[in-house]
Parts: sequence; C-alpha cells; structure tokens
Amino acid sequence: MRLNHIETSVRENTPRVWRANVDLGQTTLLVGRNATGKSMILTSIHSLSRMIAKKTRFDDANFVARFTDGAGEFEYSVIVRDKLVLSESVTSDGNVVLKRGPDGKGRIKAVAANDDRLDFQIPNNELAVVAKRDLIQHPFLEPLHAWAASTRFYRFNDFKRQFLVVREAGPGEPDPSDYDQSIGLYDHGLKKLGEQFKSTIIDDLTRIGYPTEDVGIMPLEDVKLPPEFGVAALGLYVKESDLGGPTRQLEMSDGMFRALALIIHAAYAELASVPSCIIVDDIGEGLDYERSTALIQLLMERASRKAIQLVMSTNDRFAMNAVPLDVWCGLRRTREGVETVTQKSHPDVFEQFKLTGLNNFDFFKTDFFEAKSANG
Repeated sequence: MRLNHIETSVRENTPRVWRANVDLGQTTLLVGRNATGKSMILTSIHSLSRMIAKKTRFDDANFVARFTDGAGEFEYSVIVRDKLVLSESVTSDGNVVLKRGPDGKGRIKAVAANDDRLDFQIPNNELAVVAKRDLIQHPFLEPLHAWAASTRFYRFNDFKRQFLVVREAGPGEPDPSDYDQSIGLYDHGLKKLGEQFKSTIIDDLTRIGYPTEDVGIMPLEDVKLPPEFGVAALGLYVKESDLGGPTRQLEMSDGMFRALALIIHAAYAELASVPSCIIVDDIGEGLDYERSTALIQLLMERASRKAIQLVMSTNDRFAMNAVPLDVWCGLRRTREGVETVTQKSHPDVFEQFKLTGLNNFDFFKTDFFEAKSANG
C-alpha cells in the first residue's frame, strides 16, 4: 500500500497552528528553505506509522492519510487531544467502514458476520484500528497495519560514528527501522542473508565512490570497556581498494559512516524485510557532489526494483540536482504552516522553468516557484 497524500496539523486553535497538505508519489523529494517544515512533514508520517504499529504512545495529532493499493483507495483519519482519541474513521473505496467518536463508541464493517454497521465501544485512549484488528471480521485494516509496520524513517545526520555495539548473546533481533542499530543490523544481516548481503554493501559502497574490497565488524581497540563487561566494543570497518589497511569506524568521516549505515539499512530492507516506505531526512548531508548524487540514485533504483515508496528531504544543492524535477515537492511558508508546489499542482511553473535551461538547484535558489505559485 502506498501513501499518496498526508494532511497533518499541530497546535490547532492556537496562534501557533501549523498545517501541511502534501501529495506523495512513488519517489518524492521535499525541498524548501530551513524551517519550512520538511522534517516536520517526514516526522508526521513516521509518527502516524508508529501510532498504528503501537511503537509509541500518541500525543496531540491531526491526520488524514490517503493510500492506494491493489484493492483501490483507502483513507484513514484521526484526531487526538491530550492522549485521547476524539474521532477516527476509515474509508475504503468511498465507503465508510469504521467510524468512532470521543466516547470510544463506533461502528465497523464486519465481513464474516455480514454486518456493515456493527456497534462497538473501546477505551477512548485506544485507536480503533488497533483495538478492532481482526483478520476474519475486519481484514480491510490489515494493509494499514502492514504499511505502518514496514515504514522506515532515517535522519541522515543521525547516523553517528559513536553508535557502538557490544556482542553478547541475547533474545530478539535488531530493529531495522532504528538507525541506532546499524552495526547490530549488519551483524544480523550477515548471519541471516549470508554473503549476498555483504557483497551488496561492498558493491553499493564502490558505486557511490568508496571502492571497497571488504566490510565487516572488528573490535574497537580505542574503546576500553570495564573488565567486568567481559566483552569488547565492536564497530564497523571498510577495506578500501586503494588503502593498505582497513578504515575503522572511528576513523571514518561523518559522510562515509552515514552513507555506510544507510546502505546497510537499505540493503537489508531490499533483501530481507521489503518495507513499503523508506523516509530519509536531509539525504546526502556531509557528502560531496559525486557521492551524494550516486547515493540518491542508488536509493531510487533500489526503491523502483521493489516498488518501495521513497520520500526524502533536502536543501542541499547536490541532492536537488540528482533528483528529477517531476518528483520534487517544493515547500513555501505560510502564516499557518506550509503550502506545496509540485509539477502536478503547478505544471505551468515547472514547464516555464525547464525552458530556462538552468539546473534543478536554480529552481530553488532563484525562488522561481515562490514568485509565481500564489497565482498558479
């Protein structure tokens, strides 16, 4: 299931209200000046997915999310205030199949019972799409849960070199959606997927400008743990073809480690978990032009191979020039949030700019859409 549209707002009924209304494609690049709301939009999508997947408690929120899948159109809306659900509804192909109010009372379609208006009441601090999940009676909720569980959100700048792992036996697996677990995910991916996983990472690093012979995990000799731990701190290393020895994690540049970590997560996503949506905030930050461009192209190709939705944000000129204008979503500040400028919403603006022969970054730098979008 693919997210086509997201409406979100915070601080409603206050002077600090912020609203966004964004169309999304198979690949979307959010572009805007600092503080226009790029990260807030991506974080909102992530927050909605985590609410549905029960990975976080929800705070105040207003969402309308529209999806498409093989079965047709699907819309989910929810309003939360002070951790209480005020309203919630699900519409499938134009038919309301779930609706509830602030007292937790509502009606839902029950497929096996052949009842389109089955009454229910749940606690008013629970989501109905979670509390009423039932494969037999309410199977139409499953695609929404699959989307939520398989959405991956990464802040490119948050892949830090100090993310270390101590190898120790224990239950559970690393969370592939958690960028704090890049090292553990590599270790787990190698055990689960074998040499294909490792060779994919080596090929991807080489492609983006780090010609690589080997990648793996090794003790971090500079990190001394107390003797009572009884284990060593471990980190990633990369053996580049033109260097005599391995580059250890703590020796990597920020840009190199961020790229390596994201490549690990993206390779695992394709080879193991097949997420429906990958979100990357500030893509390419800290990389030079060639590597930033190559990394973005790599992600776009990987997403297209698996029909994965890819949503990225940037205000970096290298990233902008690497992504075609037809997948851009430009953001403009307004008094109450942001408005968007896309090729779909403002085709004339995009066509006029293309006639200038300038590169993509100039579309952003010269405020081409800022000057003309108000009048369409």
